[in-house]
Amino acid sequence: MRILAIVILYNPDSKLLLKNLHGIARYVDRLLLWQNSEVDQNIVSGIPFSEKLEWAGDRENKGISAALNYAWEFAANNGYDFLLTMDQDSVFVGFDNYISNIVGSDQPAGIYGPGVNWMAFTGTLRFFDFPITSGMLVPVDILNKLGGYRPEFFVDGIDLDFTLRAKEQGIPVYLVGDCVLLQQYGVSKHRRILFKTISINSHSPARLYEMYKNYQILLAEHPTPEWKNHYRQMWGLKNILKRIIVEDDRLSICRAIIKGIKDGKKQGNKTNS
Repeated sequence: MRILAIVILYNPDSKLLLKNLHGIARYVDRLLLWQNSEVDQNIVSGIPFSEKLEWAGDRENKGISAALNYAWEFAANNGYDFLLTMDQDSVFVGFDNYISNIVGSDQPAGIYGPGVNWMAFTGTLRFFDFPITSGMLVPVDILNKLGGYRPEFFVDGIDLDFTLRAKEQGIPVYLVGDCVLLQQYGVSKHRRILFKTISINSHSPARLYEMYKNYQILLAEHPTPEWKNHYRQMWGLKNILKRIIVEDDRLSICRAIIKGIKDGKKQGNKTNS
């Protein structure tokens, strides 16, 4: 079982990145560090298993899909069995259990994801709907079958698109137990209204535009009940209202979301016509 890992870097926090690498480097055969920004390569000097590290990317921000597709092609061309994809701000705890639960399973091969923060559980494998990109482990054969990652999606919706396409082809998706991925979801913002504190993960208007545009495209292309329900829970009206309450630049936030929804529906309708 040969594993290629990729960690995508954009102005990384050096301490968090080192924790990230310490959690996985021992267990993978090669680890690509993809530079989507200027990165001081000395931050990883002296790390154990540094001989496994390889720098990639030209320090221009090309988003996530470009990095993932580079890693897919690298894995396919160099005899790797699995690709592990990681964000820079993730820390894996129990990666050895993650691998052993996958290898020891008699379930059909599929897409694997760890419990993230509150989703961790004790056990081996469960069926799962939507793992995030970070921590996802995918057999290279499945990547070849699906044709890699959607290139026109810059950051958001890549994991959802990949998982939805896999499910349509009958590829199972698993949540793996006895491990946890500690993931940071951007900047947390809070506002107290009367006796209640409302919290969100804050995003810029440009990022929100991309999120809602891509999600509307996926709703048009994959109108499954579980995806519709997941969208409503995570990004539906309740989430939008919370953003309007908490964010300072409410007008720009509203405009970005409305434009993203409109443009996404328009593009999704074109795709299905």
